[in-house]
Amino acid sequence: MKTPYKGLEKHFFYFGRGIQDDYQEIMEKYLCYVGTTYGMSERASIEAGKYTVIEFPDYGEFDSEADRLTFLYNLSYLEKRRFEKNEEDYDKYLRLIRCTVSQAYQVLWDICHSSMQNRIKASSEYQNMNIGDIFTLSGQPHSSQKIS
Repeated sequence: MKTPYKGLEKHFFYFGRGIQDDYQEIMEKYLCYVGTTYGMSERASIEAGKYTVIEFPDYGEFDSEADRLTFLYNLSYLEKRRFEKNEEDYDKYLRLIRCTVSQAYQVLWDICHSSMQNRIKASSEYQNMNIGDIFTLSGQPHSSQKIS
């Protein structure tokens, strides 16, 4: 089997003897491919098992709108403007990451040998998953997370 992706031509997941030895190397090649082709947030998302944006500062999570307003109250005018702009950009970027991570799903599926694809298709998790859900395919739950 030969994959159509540059850098992954001879790397694929298969079901059978020896996959445990090859898994780490194949996964690292795949993650390098995703990072260089799509971006580091996409790679970080797959590694973490949740949508992850690494290009924006981490302001932390707010438990309520009151906590968010308290945080904003303590910022200077310029810091508030940056924060508000980052919030808008973060949402746009997260939507983009969701799209490109679904493209990375297709690459992951394509580098699975037909024996592995058949085994995956037989699982109830695969049968119940959303189309293009890389986190289910890779066995990871998912959510959104911002990291710095």
